Amino acid sequence: MEFGAWDLVLVVHSHSAFENMSYRITEKCTNCGDCLTVCPLDAISAGEKSPCIDPALCTDCGTCADICPARAIEGA
Repeated sequence: MEFGAWDLVLVVHSHSAFENMSYRITEKCTNCGDCLTVCPLDAISAGEKSPCIDPALCTDCGTCADICPARAIEGA
């Protein structure tokens, strides 16, 4: 099986994103939605009970944690 340059980039990015993501939204979340609007990569989406961080898109910039008024987004 042959891989092109983009295939290797996607495989490495996907693996490292899931392995290294350090932010998570805790039960302290009040669903204010601030994190949804500030994420520069749109890695946070509305979930059933609280927003969800997509580890494939998150780069651990910390913008969401900095803006969260409830301090519900924590680093691992």
